[in-house]
Amino acid sequence: MLTFVKRTKNINYVIVYSYERFSRSGINGASIAEDLLKKYGVITLVATQELDSRTPAGSFQQKILFLFVQMDNELRRDKVITGMKEHLLNGYWVWRIPFGYKDLNKGKANQRNLVVSEQGKLLKSAFELKVYKQMTNAEIARHLCRIGLNINEKRLNEIF
Repeated sequence: MLTFVKRTKNINYVIVYSYERFSRSGINGASIAEDLLKKYGVITLVATQELDSRTPAGSFQQKILFLFVQMDNELRRDKVITGMKEHLLNGYWVWRIPFGYKDLNKGKANQRNLVVSEQGKLLKSAFELKVYKQMTNAEIARHLCRIGLNINEKRLNEIF
């Protein structure tokens, strides 16, 4: 959106629902909004807060609201990290199941029973092709697609 606004000459406003939807980076969001106004004459309007960012008081209020967004995001991050640590200490697995596995105890996070899935068996052949046949990732991805595992070269590279 920012690129479009900067390239298009006849845009006067950017309207967002709230400052949380405009930027999650706090004061950097205020900098972006200020840059839009000063360089391009584009005013950032927020549907849930009535203020005029062109006035000194409005600009100040806008910066404060962006700081509240940053604080809110940092508090949420802390809660999530605390919750993840607590779950880990209680024996729960908090991440996605690795590609190529399935959980036979789905829904019982502290009693996982991971087994190799059909995708995992096909993925095993990818490792064998890489090691024993020295095939490129592109060749392996094409081979896997032919035998039923739709995976692109980039994803395969991440897995390797």
